[in-house]
Amino acid sequence: MIEASHPALLLVLVFCPFLQAAIFFSCKFLPRKSLGFLSTFFSLIYFAIVIYLTIERSEESPFYFSVPWVPSLLVNFSFQADGLSLFFALLITGMGSLVSFYAQFYMNYEDKRVRRFYSYIGLFMGSMLGAVTADNFLVLFVFWELTGVASYLLISYDYHLPSARISARSAFLINAVAALALLIGIILVGLLSETLELSEILDRDTISNKDSVWVFAIMALLLTGIAGKSAQFPFHFWLPEAMSAPTPVSAYLHSATMVKLGIYLLARIYPLFVETPLWFPLVTTLSMLTVLIGGVAALFAKKLKRILAFATISQLGFFISFYGIGDPQGLEYDYVHIFNHALYKGSLFMLVGILAVTAGITELEPARGICRRFPLLGVIFAVSIAAMAGLPGTTGFLSKELLVRDLVLLLETEPTGVIVFGGLILGLLLKVAFSYRLFYNLFFCSPKKEAEIKKAPSIWILTPPFILSSCALILGIWPSGLEQFAKAYVIEGLHDPNPEEIHLWHGLSLNLLLSLCLFIGGVYLYKYTRGYEKSIHTITLSGLADSWSSYLEKLPYQAGSLTRIIHRPHVSWHLSILFLICSVVLIPPLLEAGIYFKAPPMFTKFDGLALSLGLSSFLLLILRAALDRFIALSLSGFLVTFYFVLRGAPDVAMTQMVVEVAMLFVIVLLFFKVPAQQASKSRVLRLPIAIIFGVVFAALPMLRGKVEGGVSLRNFFELNALAVAKGANVVNTILVDFRGLDTLGEVAVITAAVFGVCALFYSSRNLWLKPHDSLLPVSPFSSVMPALFLVGLIMAFNLLIRGHNAPGGGFAGGMVIGISLVLVTMGIQKSRLFILSKIHPLTLLSLGLLSSLAPAYLSLIFGGGIMVSYFNPSVSLFNTPLLFDFGIMLLVIGAVTAIILVLRTISLHGGKQ
Repeated sequence: MIEASHPALLLVLVFCPFLQAAIFFSCKFLPRKSLGFLSTFFSLIYFAIVIYLTIERSEESPFYFSVPWVPSLLVNFSFQADGLSLFFALLITGMGSLVSFYAQFYMNYEDKRVRRFYSYIGLFMGSMLGAVTADNFLVLFVFWELTGVASYLLISYDYHLPSARISARSAFLINAVAALALLIGIILVGLLSETLELSEILDRDTISNKDSVWVFAIMALLLTGIAGKSAQFPFHFWLPEAMSAPTPVSAYLHSATMVKLGIYLLARIYPLFVETPLWFPLVTTLSMLTVLIGGVAALFAKKLKRILAFATISQLGFFISFYGIGDPQGLEYDYVHIFNHALYKGSLFMLVGILAVTAGITELEPARGICRRFPLLGVIFAVSIAAMAGLPGTTGFLSKELLVRDLVLLLETEPTGVIVFGGLILGLLLKVAFSYRLFYNLFFCSPKKEAEIKKAPSIWILTPPFILSSCALILGIWPSGLEQFAKAYVIEGLHDPNPEEIHLWHGLSLNLLLSLCLFIGGVYLYKYTRGYEKSIHTITLSGLADSWSSYLEKLPYQAGSLTRIIHRPHVSWHLSILFLICSVVLIPPLLEAGIYFKAPPMFTKFDGLALSLGLSSFLLLILRAALDRFIALSLSGFLVTFYFVLRGAPDVAMTQMVVEVAMLFVIVLLFFKVPAQQASKSRVLRLPIAIIFGVVFAALPMLRGKVEGGVSLRNFFELNALAVAKGANVVNTILVDFRGLDTLGEVAVITAAVFGVCALFYSSRNLWLKPHDSLLPVSPFSSVMPALFLVGLIMAFNLLIRGHNAPGGGFAGGMVIGISLVLVTMGIQKSRLFILSKIHPLTLLSLGLLSSLAPAYLSLIFGGGIMVSYFNPSVSLFNTPLLFDFGIMLLVIGAVTAIILVLRTISLHGGKQ
């Protein structure tokens, strides 16, 4: 069932940026010089959608869209557009439009990589919009992680520079570590609330009434994730390092959007935890440390972008503190603080980027007096810095007045508020100081050497920062307009329904006196510390960053040392450890559950087979020659196949047969590379492990009975295979329908493993057999190999199509084609079969994985559970099980092709690799 209100607009808003990213990345015919305009056009469309939804929205019933996807795991594909979501969506799309337009005149279009840049911008915008509109906590987490991936790609845009690669890696890993804590917190929320829908969690309030230990654990885990994304202490150091990204990236991600995603989540969970005793001390301590660290670092940093980065860290700390000292009755004007910061910080980042482009200036010292040379640039700089410092006539002043008012109120109502009051007032003092430092140097100082101006900044590149600074100025002298803007996005539970009005002049008051003292004190603080800039800057302001970089450098060596200790260079050692651990873990539950053993009849048709199977397995232990062991191993496999035939499982028998045939060919190819078995003391140690493992896994099928009152699994699948999954082949319906999600997970693991093997054994320039090469000498039968391959191809597709109702399926079909490929490459030259030379295993693997994933996404369209089968009544061949099986077949073919290439590498290098 789909619940929807304006569903089309919500889906367009979330998913069209991903489509835009794919178009920019793949459509080479789009001229590079127009990509910025196209990106701006798309962003303006999304911006218009947000404006429309804002106008049409109702506080009582926000726009909502939901499709059940994996109900058993509490995962629904649900989105909502309430006031909080729409406010952040407005920032994302509005800043996205301005940044895209700015990048049109900033980026170098001679560089072919610029297509990727705009593709990554679209990917990031879609990820952000998905995160702020997702109503399901796990869906939010997926988009949360996608923002990290997009951020990594954007920061490492200039990947030829070591600094860009290191910065991107640092930002990605720190956010990944914090996101892991967030995921654990989300899982705990789901366990306690029995739902992951944010709207339901907030309505039921199922968290705050739980045991305080669980509440604290969830709160701490969620705050850890928030701190990582919003660059809060102790994760703050990744943000200054990320300034190696192009300036449009810094203006978009690191001032207005990505770093505020943590603020969004904090606002979303605020009603759940605001009344818990630990909320105030935990959040305010975290924020106060961040405010002070960022403020001090911004006061002494030398590079312009790093000054703005540390200033952003400090301001993000103020945002966090605002929610920490909030009232259970609701907050007032949190949007004003966030919106003000987006206006002035986005403008400042763009202006700093203009200095880098026009004059090659990246540090504060060469930028001294630069604003005197460019009046329009200077005016925009002055307004933006004034908004950052909180001077009257800007939105920064209104924001600062609201914050000071809340701090004074906190001092009056909270006994321990004096510490928070002192810390945040000091943070405001530092904010004025580093703002004045920037203004003083840009306008009144003279550099030691005049910067050479490459070109004067055009009016077009100045337009985006001009728009932002104009908004800061206009709304700063029009407080009622700013108030109405903030009230348009108010939501119940988070905001005070009756906030005080915003005024430009409140009369003479303690708040005004405090603001005046802050301004004067900030100016004097800069003048006092100005003489210590050089000496203080030598002190490492980013000790955590240095420690983190040092740790990452040492990590591979430490991991290698640990690996050498616990891993031996023999596969038998790994298998012994694996078998032993599995046995030890399974023995206690086996003993607790009890084993039901029923003595079989004295003489049955299985006796001879069991004896032969045991004998062939025993031969593996005593034979030394490689050929003898290979024969015994193949014999064991074929006897197992025969056992499945006798037990009435033709589907499993067929699969086992093709696997054994494929293994037989692999054995033939590897025959001369495998040494004879040598006597070893370790074989004596492996014997008891093998016995224990065999006994434990033989006992598993003999578990006593079934769950009391339950239904036999065999009866369940036999009754529902045809009725529910529309298939007569019970085994296939289990794999592609009833347990389709398990199969999908196994498919993903196999794909990842084969990708790893491909990366280890060959490069993209050496993918296939060279001309006139083959794995074995050309045989007299090479002329019939193409015909055998064609027969195998026909047989494979027959198995694929009939697999849902008769023995067969995608795996068996893929193995048949794999065997055919092995036969062909064993004796035929590449020049004789040109088509095979074009087979790329990674392409097959990718297409196979996409085809296997398709049923999962198609279920969203039909509004059903994940991996539920759908059939076309008019054309029986077109159904999702066939699509899933086809994907598995492609994956198997890709895996076999990769194995062939690996065997070629081994054969060409004498097994050295």
